[in-house]
Amino acid sequence: MVLTRLAKVAVIAALATFALIVAYNNVVDYDSNYQFVRHVLSMDTTFPESVLRSRAIDSETMWRAAYALIIATEAVIGLLLALGAVVLLFRLRAPGRAFNRAKLWAIIGLTLGFCLWFFGFAVVGGEYFAMWQSKLWNALDGALRIATRRWPHWFSSASLRRVHLIHIWIGLTPCANERPDSDPEAASRNSVLAQRSDRYRQSRT
Repeated sequence: MVLTRLAKVAVIAALATFALIVAYNNVVDYDSNYQFVRHVLSMDTTFPESVLRSRAIDSETMWRAAYALIIATEAVIGLLLALGAVVLLFRLRAPGRAFNRAKLWAIIGLTLGFCLWFFGFAVVGGEYFAMWQSKLWNALDGALRIATRRWPHWFSSASLRRVHLIHIWIGLTPCANERPDSDPEAASRNSVLAQRSDRYRQSRT
């Protein structure tokens, strides 16, 4: 059980590191990805005859605001996942119910990450601003690589199964030994209730 929990902490910590490094890189090397945001929003490299170009945003203020929002979201994702990893680490030997409650911050971080890289980049950037039409400024492959993964056969029950980032709920859904039924206190309460129920049925017969 402890090894399984340590694996979950390690995965969450790795994802936190990734998000924080991405945010840091976008701050210290601001212009590189700012150019990407500018070209995607202005749609200046999409198909010239595309009617979707009416959606283009030509305001530098909006470009910089969108880029700032992306960087801030990446930083928040990293911090949430880091907090989630620390909280889970401190609950490593806690009963199943307590360990499951401690997953809250990690689940919020993963959900926000999925929203940024799938909804933000793939849906808004890729479809609304037609990023897929651009040969120069197209980050769809990168966004989908982050939002979806192929895990090795030993990681999940289905060999090389495609899993969305949000499902690195990796068992952030409970394993068998983390469900409430495996909580000793809960098991004791259930046993007492079962005994009382049996005595009540016997008294009625």
